[in-house]
Amino acid sequence: MQIWNKLHLVFTSGCELAHLLWQNLRGTSVVFVNLDACMASQLVTIKVIERLRARYGNLYSEQNVAISGIHSHAGPGGYLQYVVYIVTSLGFVRQSFDVLVDGIEKSIIQAHENLRPGSIFVNKGELLDAGVNRSPSAHLNNPAAERSKYKYDVDKEMTLVKFVDNELGPSW
Repeated sequence: MQIWNKLHLVFTSGCELAHLLWQNLRGTSVVFVNLDACMASQLVTIKVIERLRARYGNLYSEQNVAISGIHSHAGPGGYLQYVVYIVTSLGFVRQSFDVLVDGIEKSIIQAHENLRPGSIFVNKGELLDAGVNRSPSAHLNNPAAERSKYKYDVDKEMTLVKFVDNELGPSW
């Protein structure tokens, strides 16, 4: 169990948060936030969208804001609204919640104010020798018909989404 006391976090754009925003030719904006935390939550997303609406009107909504987490176990706890996820933090931690919402909001504002032409690339492939099934015996309890649908006992397919600034090139 991890208990954090007086944890001070600063989520800054381009560091702990990767943010990307694009506009299509019709002017419709879409924002994608890749959060360096275990996962996003409905509550975090609702609060971020409320703040964006206060700033930008109806430009951003549930239809065009995607907040995703990288599933890191190294970030703060207590910001999710579901009991099973906040047991180890001994309940909801307002400070964790606020710093995540603040960081996401600031990243989206920065992306919105610095929108530049770019390209999006998507690729898929098998990523071998990179992961294992944590419970092969449990996997074997699945019906043979289900197991036969898959080549491996874990999903080895990786999807890469790459955003490239047309002027500056890739961000690495």
